Amino acid sequence: GRRLGLCPYYGSRSLLSEADIVALPYSALLCEETRGSLGIWLEGSVVIFDEAHNLVDAVTGTHGSQLSLEQLKTAVRQLSAYFSRFQSRLAPASARNVQLVMRLATSLMRCLEPQLPQPDGAFGVEVLSTHDFLTSTHLDHLNLFPLLTWVRESRLVMKVCIYVCMYVYMYVCMYVCVCRGGPQHLSIGSSSTRPNPAAAAASGGGGGFGARRSSLFALVSFLTALTHPNADGRIVVSRGPPSGGGGSATAAAADAASLRYTVLNAATQFASIVNSARSVVLASGTLSPVEGLMAQLLPCVPPDRVRHFSCGHVVPRENLLALVAARGPTGLELDLRHGRRTDPRVCEELGRLLANICTAVPSGIVIFAPSFAYLDQLVTAWRRTDVWSALTSRKHVFVEPRSAGEVEAVLTAYGTAIQLTAQPLLPSQAAAAPSGAILLCVVGGKLSEGINFGDELGR
Repeated sequence: GRRLGLCPYYGSRSLLSEADIVALPYSALLCEETRGSLGIWLEGSVVIFDEAHNLVDAVTGTHGSQLSLEQLKTAVRQLSAYFSRFQSRLAPASARNVQLVMRLATSLMRCLEPQLPQPDGAFGVEVLSTHDFLTSTHLDHLNLFPLLTWVRESRLVMKVCIYVCMYVYMYVCMYVCVCRGGPQHLSIGSSSTRPNPAAAAASGGGGGFGARRSSLFALVSFLTALTHPNADGRIVVSRGPPSGGGGSATAAAADAASLRYTVLNAATQFASIVNSARSVVLASGTLSPVEGLMAQLLPCVPPDRVRHFSCGHVVPRENLLALVAARGPTGLELDLRHGRRTDPRVCEELGRLLANICTAVPSGIVIFAPSFAYLDQLVTAWRRTDVWSALTSRKHVFVEPRSAGEVEAVLTAYGTAIQLTAQPLLPSQAAAAPSGAILLCVVGGKLSEGINFGDELGR
């Protein structure tokens, strides 16, 4: 790529047929349409999914779709501008299909507008099956399959995006020339004929153009989701508040209304890979329980076709101890449900329990919170009381940073603190110095891999 001054990505795509091993992200492998556009065919291949414990979420995320009211408005404006410009050049069938896509988007926009004023200002949220949604929007008489096939084959989305890009670029350049007193032929004319950047914004340009350009992709993705089997998903309709007298905040909330398609049956979307490939390997260090994963991804595969291999663990089974603490040192119940876990008393009691554990456990201790937000709440609550001083007097305390660039430095400092405190000290020093270290992490974060905490780093 550097030698030829070209992007090596497109050159590597032409070599796919010659390659024995191809590494792909989940998003490129799980979507059949994306595989076809990349020229990837799974027939006779061995497909290996690493970190397969994330596979169900990846399938539902890839085949799910979300479409906001603002994206619908932008898509309609862009399609209208494209149709007005090229109407005379389009074939009758193509013109009819472009108008049909616009009518579909308009119908979806009407679906997101509240039918009746809501005096309490509450937002309306409704969960519908695909069939009920199409019926309520009066779209059940349309056959989306040939329309979406035409959209893909005609490359409508790309054509509209290219036209909008050129439209915005032309008007911005003309506007700059006029403002700077450029060429005479650009500055002649009345104010009504001079280029107006607001016109470009009306066609989907202006600020945040990259996000606006994706509006058509989001529309086509949602229409494709509507072709999935009725039992495989649900549509969540989130309507905004009624317009009128609400100010800019109400208008912004109304534009935040959205349609979201949620996949309920990942097995249907995963079946194309299972049926095409010679074999599918699901590899992960945390794949258990396997039965649940098989039920979600491979319910139709006979059990005799599934082979399960599990390696031994570096930690013997007799060295593992799992305990559940229902109450803290003072007897307070540790109710960590979402609605109660932010209670200051619960946070303080949890900190006292950890301080007692630090007294009994040597070297390193790793603690996982469900999210960064809750971890921040715990640390803030502990700092307000004597819990934080109790923790720091027993062990050095480190907190996982949000920035990925700072993770390695924190992990190194954590290991160094454990090594230094492991060295023998004088009796007078040992009584006052912390012993070991404690690392506060987040489940699913950068420090959630067990390989980071070998030997003394995780006792």
